[in-house]
Amino acid sequence: MNIPVIGCCIDKILGKVGDFLIDGAWREAGYLFNFNKNVADLEDNLNNLKAALIEIQKAEEIDRNNARDIDPVISKWLDLADKMNKDLEAFLEDKIQNKAHGFCFKVPFPNCYNRFKLSRKASKMSADVAELIKEGEPFKKGADEVAHLATLQDSKSSPMAKECENFNSRSKVFDDILAALRDGNVTRVGIYGMPGVGKTTMMEQVRRAMVEKREFEEVAVAIVSATFEIKSIQRKLANDLGLSDLAKEDDESVRAGLLRHRLKNGRKMLVILDDVWCKLPLEDVGIDFGDSRGCKILMTSRERRVCEANKCLPFLIDVLSKEEAWGLFRQHAGNCVEDADINPVAMDVLNECGGLPLIIRAVGEALKDGEQCEWKDAQRQFKNFTPRKIVNLDDQVYKTFELSFNKLKPEEAKSCLLLCSLFREDAEISIDDLSLLAMAMGFLGESTSNQALIPMLKRLQQLGCGYRDSVKLHDVIRDVAIYIASEDVKYRFMVKSAVSAWPEMHKAHRATISLRIENILELPRKLECPQLQTLMLDCSWRSTKIPGTFLDGLENLTVLILVNVSISSVPILPNLLMLRIIETGSRRVAYAFDISTLKKLKELEMLILRCSIRKLPLDLGELKNLRFLDLRWWSQLNFIEEGVLSSLTRLEELYLPIFFDGWNAALLDELNSLTRLTALEMRVTAIETRAIDFDNLPNYQLCKKLEQVAFPALETIELHDLPKIEAIWDNQCPIEESFSQLKELHVDDCGRLKTIVPFVMLPRLTNLQDIRVFGCASIESDFAWPTGVELFPTEITTLLPELKEMTLTKLPELKQTVLSSKELNDEIVVSPKLTNLWIDNCCKLKNVFSLSAARNLKHLEELEVKNCEGMEEIVAPIGKGREESDGEIFFPQLKKIMLDDMKNLTKFWGCGYEEHHEEEIREVGPVIINQPLPFHSNKVQYKFPAQC
Repeated sequence: MNIPVIGCCIDKILGKVGDFLIDGAWREAGYLFNFNKNVADLEDNLNNLKAALIEIQKAEEIDRNNARDIDPVISKWLDLADKMNKDLEAFLEDKIQNKAHGFCFKVPFPNCYNRFKLSRKASKMSADVAELIKEGEPFKKGADEVAHLATLQDSKSSPMAKECENFNSRSKVFDDILAALRDGNVTRVGIYGMPGVGKTTMMEQVRRAMVEKREFEEVAVAIVSATFEIKSIQRKLANDLGLSDLAKEDDESVRAGLLRHRLKNGRKMLVILDDVWCKLPLEDVGIDFGDSRGCKILMTSRERRVCEANKCLPFLIDVLSKEEAWGLFRQHAGNCVEDADINPVAMDVLNECGGLPLIIRAVGEALKDGEQCEWKDAQRQFKNFTPRKIVNLDDQVYKTFELSFNKLKPEEAKSCLLLCSLFREDAEISIDDLSLLAMAMGFLGESTSNQALIPMLKRLQQLGCGYRDSVKLHDVIRDVAIYIASEDVKYRFMVKSAVSAWPEMHKAHRATISLRIENILELPRKLECPQLQTLMLDCSWRSTKIPGTFLDGLENLTVLILVNVSISSVPILPNLLMLRIIETGSRRVAYAFDISTLKKLKELEMLILRCSIRKLPLDLGELKNLRFLDLRWWSQLNFIEEGVLSSLTRLEELYLPIFFDGWNAALLDELNSLTRLTALEMRVTAIETRAIDFDNLPNYQLCKKLEQVAFPALETIELHDLPKIEAIWDNQCPIEESFSQLKELHVDDCGRLKTIVPFVMLPRLTNLQDIRVFGCASIESDFAWPTGVELFPTEITTLLPELKEMTLTKLPELKQTVLSSKELNDEIVVSPKLTNLWIDNCCKLKNVFSLSAARNLKHLEELEVKNCEGMEEIVAPIGKGREESDGEIFFPQLKKIMLDDMKNLTKFWGCGYEEHHEEEIREVGPVIINQPLPFHSNKVQYKFPAQC
């Protein structure tokens, strides 16, 4: 037997065992010594998990909206991630905070045994989280694969619908329509009546009632109009349903199949089709619910026969009774109609309105608080009116709107209204687009703002509300506007829809032509209209060709807008100020266009391109007068030649495609050289630059250090889908003029962002008007507060003085806002001009306002707080060391409060007193509170205006 060999083996075995025991001992001891590190790693992994969870939930929702089957593996991952998220939060909050320390004679000291156990568990949990995040990576969508489309918002209701005019003649019809939609045997409901009688208003009231009572899981709306297109209806419905895949298809039948599949997903749906003129080919559109009896169609039309042709149960909206008409007229015309001298004249004028609410409102606002001579002049105009015999337009309607139009002041308001008629029927007209067009056509000076004109036109009932930042023109008003503008020598409009043959230019002096072309493959060789100043050609979904000589000789042309028109080049147009080339259909248009020919347009100031050309050439830099450049829909752009941007020295607004990824340091340096820039929209991923301090690190800040004035004229910041960004600004105080003109700050889906604005930036944001934050999983406070330091100089008395709107949505970690902070001195006024505050899905937020902030909100009109399970009181209790003083919370402008789905909400405000008023307020007019709660404190008086 070889003893030395055996001994050697035993030594090696014992050595291995010893190493193992020693390594194990060190590893176990490491849990104790690395407690803080392991906990910090776990917190980081928890934040990463939350960001991944939000991203994958968003991708899953998009898949559901696009009628795709959800992989069970994804559902299982989401369940596991959600459970782990809750377990980790509970572990960190309960065990780490409560068990990591012990006490001896009331002196805290580390509890070594507990720290060892907790550290080991934190390390294991951290590894499990990292593994789960890794497993979820394949379930994420790349940014270029996801199209975020607008969802239906209740804010698209018009002011007329929100007035909720409960006329006796309408209440029964309203109830009958709701009953029909609830009837399991009725699948289609129709609303019909004269133009201007209030069909769309009734439809919007019905829609809002269905949404508020949650009788349908989804509601989709499409405006059809007389010259409808199947693709347009499909697109509008897909927008509301989140069916983004539809935009990728051009074939009508394929689009119909996608829509049909989406509508049959088992949810209760209401499809609303407004302004229908004939029997619709619903099957071709893709509106087919199959056996889903919970789904309904609601349709509006001018005629009963159209409702019946579409197999709808018809409901008539009749004109107002004399009493109802007088009440509405008095509401809009003012108390002057009660004057003994004016009253008989006013009654005569009202009779001319025919009981139509649209006309009553417009005429009433036009003559509001007028003198007797003004009323008699209106009466005389009606009696001396010469019938116009306009197709599809009643003379009574025309003469009343002509009166209200003539009363419009200033002159720019008339021009603004008439310009809306150039857009297609029922169009959602962007206020920005309207402003650009008005300035280019010379109807709106740079010193005049549509921001003032638009609200005035809405108030006078001439314009309706569209989606956010857009307006609509009622089809009746549009018909009147087209006729007025065609006859007025100042405007000289020609506006035509559904043009299938090129119209005769009987009046060669036309200044503005707007044509919506169908089935014309090629336009005439030359447009004989030498005085033409504005040309708008919309070729629907087909590609209409323009001969090379078509625009020759149009030396007075200042505005050229081409939609789906095949044009190879643009000729020399010496006075052209605005060019817009838009492609929405086939891609064949884009590749034939030579963008370098634009360099000949030396006076061009506004350029909007939406096409598929891949490169922005150096030739474009020759447009030295360019002030506005919009390329945001130029989806194929992947290269900008060096020197283009820096050559555009007069550029004030620049909008770049969100999918453009050709950024480098040189391009950003060029951006920094544009000293006149006031608006910039761009998307930047991982780049290296010194110009704006982006870097290619895993975690980066938008502006790390500002040693000189930065963006002194910038008005808008929008940050979307930046999963690695941790801060927008650092905590260093910037130069005073930096960001001083910032008006809008929008942040979406930035998973690692923990705060929006550091406290040092607050005094700089003196012009900030709108804050919107959505889907940021890690944000704990909208404005970061330091501890133990004086926040602001004593001369600072007001923060965010111009802030009007704040929206905070899906912020699971949000615990404090600038309005609820107790760190601020009570003498500092916060957001005194705030009008609208919306908070949704902020489950850790306990209060909306501090008491001092609530008392200063003299302009608050709308407060909506919902789905905040941690909310305890709307107004925070008094902070430590402060005494409650008698006073009042006075909201003189308040119009709407909505509090919904907050299970821990106990009172509106209270400071711990046992006694308080126990009124349980559920609904007071538009003040909606969907759960009972004690509303008052015994020390504070709440005052709400009568209209609440």
